[in-house]
Amino acid sequence: MKSNTTVISMLGNLLKSYGVSHILVSPGSRNAPIALGFKSMNCFKMHAVVDERSSAFIALGMALRTKSPVAIICTSGSAALNYAPGIAEAFYQKIPLIAITADRPAAWINQLEGQTINQIDLFSNYIRNSISLPSGPQNREDLIYIKRQINQSLTRTLYPVPGPVHINVPLSEPLYEKPLIEEQLLKKELKINIQQPNLALTEDQKGSLSELLAQSKKPMFIIGQMDTDNGLSHLLEKIENKHKAVILTEHTSNVKTSECISCIDRTIEGIKEDELFAPDLLITFGEAIVSKKIKRWLITCPPAKHIHITEDATGQIVDTFQSISNTIIAKIPAALEGISEIPTNKTEEKQEFFNRWSALSKKAKERHDEYLGSAPYSDLSVFEKLFEIIPRGSKIHLANSSPVRYAQLFDIQGEFEFLSNRGVSGIDGSVSTAVGYAKLDPDNWNTLITGELGFLYDSNALFNKLVPDNLIIIVINNAGGNIFKIIPGPTDFEGSDDLIIFDHHFKCKGIAENFGIHYTVVKNIDEISTVLTNAYQEKKAQIIEIITPVESSDILKNYFKFITA
Repeated sequence: MKSNTTVISMLGNLLKSYGVSHILVSPGSRNAPIALGFKSMNCFKMHAVVDERSSAFIALGMALRTKSPVAIICTSGSAALNYAPGIAEAFYQKIPLIAITADRPAAWINQLEGQTINQIDLFSNYIRNSISLPSGPQNREDLIYIKRQINQSLTRTLYPVPGPVHINVPLSEPLYEKPLIEEQLLKKELKINIQQPNLALTEDQKGSLSELLAQSKKPMFIIGQMDTDNGLSHLLEKIENKHKAVILTEHTSNVKTSECISCIDRTIEGIKEDELFAPDLLITFGEAIVSKKIKRWLITCPPAKHIHITEDATGQIVDTFQSISNTIIAKIPAALEGISEIPTNKTEEKQEFFNRWSALSKKAKERHDEYLGSAPYSDLSVFEKLFEIIPRGSKIHLANSSPVRYAQLFDIQGEFEFLSNRGVSGIDGSVSTAVGYAKLDPDNWNTLITGELGFLYDSNALFNKLVPDNLIIIVINNAGGNIFKIIPGPTDFEGSDDLIIFDHHFKCKGIAENFGIHYTVVKNIDEISTVLTNAYQEKKAQIIEIITPVESSDILKNYFKFITA
């Protein structure tokens, strides 16, 4: 029995059975038999991405777009370690990835063999399942065992909660065997199906929520990050109308109601008396919440009851606001449908609470408009201009640190669909994720807004043949980590400019030229309209670098002072 080709055949057939269409390969020797074996099956779209770290994030973007598992393949040794940031992001953002790492047989581990490390349980803290296949299966029982292991791992990409899995594949010499053998077992159906439970809201849960809503005088919903096409807005609209619940959303929530509060940070700056605005019932769902302000505020004035609705059937307790009283495991659409069917329960107290938040939001919007009307050229004014020009209905990818926070200050919810790597919230991979997503979303404009440090850090996202014509990369270059000038602390210490903020004078032009991507630099607000309008008419990938003043952080600090004045 030729063990390598048999295992590769089984793995490839099972990937196909579990709906894998796209496979990203980082070229190498030890993983070559896997890549070539899968290619010979003629059922996968194979993509070469040299940088493993970038490959994991590109695959993450593809999985976000297709909502199906995407596989990544690398050679042995340190190559596999470079998958870690993307796998961690996929784990916390609940995105199905399949990391396939080639390896040497166990006999060669820790024996001073080149490109060899211990790869078993390599991603143990942020993986849904991890297996290392036996090296050199000798009989039918070995193959049955391998079949069961692979099925177990691939099932975990989607159930009980989506996420990444790791399949380590030790390969013995000789590596290059052909053709792939057709063992008798491989001719049969290999997939082992698992019937998933229907996670609907139970009648008891619905009754409990109905009672809580009836008793509440100050109900509030907060929605974290959700898929771009989640289709939940109409259900939240019904809940808002029937129960006068205050609904706080973020752009990454990708939901909108007629009276929801989508600019949380600027709104809660105006709160003077906490007890007037603090909810007595808080219902949350969705993933990560961007606003640190709302987290800190609700920890200081916690609700009497906090219900978190999650599709995570692993039983993980999420207590973001340190006030959790009940976790409901149910499909989010089914849960909201159940809540929306609860009989109307409007009271004078609920209406008063709702009106209070509406007035606070309206005042913040007025102060926002007044400040922007005379604000000098800065990151803040650039974001205002960008959202005027980017085509409505397009996808906006927000890099972490400053971009995702600046975006939250503008009333643009419902006009765009938003994506952001908020699982771990690192700067490593925003460009790659946008490339992967946009590649499989050819009918829509995809715009990445990133800082220059995030762009430069992830510039290998362009080191491949995947960058599509529908991707515009907007780099806001304020000559350093502007986020560290905004948050309290770093600027209070001598030396922070070099060690924390990283002041610099680097530009992005050389990188654009090296990878053959059209580049334009913008240095004032008047140029933005012309350059961006032209970019969206030319239908080709572009990098637009906008140079902003280093004083942008001071202008943002003054913005919040003005809001609260």
